[in-house]
This record gives sequence, structure tokens and C-alpha cells, in this order.
Amino acid sequence: MRLRKLVTVLVFFITNVILNFSDVVTDGMTASALAEHHVYWATLTITWVFAPFLFHLASIFLKPIREWKHGLKEALCHFPLVVALLNSYATFKLSQIKYSDSMPVGLLREIEEIKMQAGKLTQTEAFIESGPQLILQIHIILCTGHVETTQLISILISLISLT
Repeated sequence: MRLRKLVTVLVFFITNVILNFSDVVTDGMTASALAEHHVYWATLTITWVFAPFLFHLASIFLKPIREWKHGLKEALCHFPLVVALLNSYATFKLSQIKYSDSMPVGLLREIEEIKMQAGKLTQTEAFIESGPQLILQIHIILCTGHVETTQLISILISLISLT
């Protein structure tokens, strides 16, 4: 049981915290490297990092006024690196659950809820940030004919985030 719990928590941490954190950090590093010679590419790279937050912020205005507070809270969850922090807390909660061969339905529901919430956050980041960022970095390489190491790492992490 300890091995099952360890594997579950470790896989959750890697896919929902490390991957998300690495994606944002490598995109920032890529933007920094591009800023020396290609300010527009650097700006666009940073813009995609903030895209999930901006998307959720803009979507507030499509909701009734009484739901704006909830919408703002949801938007703030997608501010860069906040997803990694929220999923770190979810990893902690997942690690506190007592695993056994015959787990009560309540604990199984709790595990499922933790994974579902993290999945929703991570999915939004992948499709609104990682996908466009992947395409942008490939486009920049094709246009400039120059490849930064951080770009290659960013491309790889964005691709993994989408899978």
C-alpha cells in the first residue's frame, strides 16, 4: 500500500506541479533570451503565459453580475504559477489520505475530487497556454533560423503538457 500511495502522489506531483511550474519558468526564460534581439517575440511569449488568466478574467463579463466574485476567484487561480501552488496543496492533501486495500467510498471520492480539480486547472493551462506557446516557439525558430536552448526545453515541456 505504501508503494501505491507513493506512486500515486509522485505521479500527481510531477504531472500537476512540476510540469506546470517548469512550463511557466521555461517560457519566462525563453522570453528573456528572445528579448535581446526580438522584443516582439519575447512580448508574445510572455503574453501566452498570461493567456489563461486573461481568458478567465474576460469571461467574467459574460456571466451575471452576481457570479463575478466567483469568476474573479477562478481567474486568479490561473495567474502564472498559482496553478502550481494550488496543485502543491492538492498533492499535500492527497498524501494525507490513508491508503488501504479496501478503501471507504468517501476516501475514494475525495481522491477523485482532488484529481479532478487539479485536472481542470491543468487542462486549461495546457490548451490556452501550452498549445499556442508550442506553436509560437516553433514559428519563431522557423522565422529566425536560430534556436535557443530554452526554446527547445520550452517546446518539449509544452508538448508534454498537451499529452
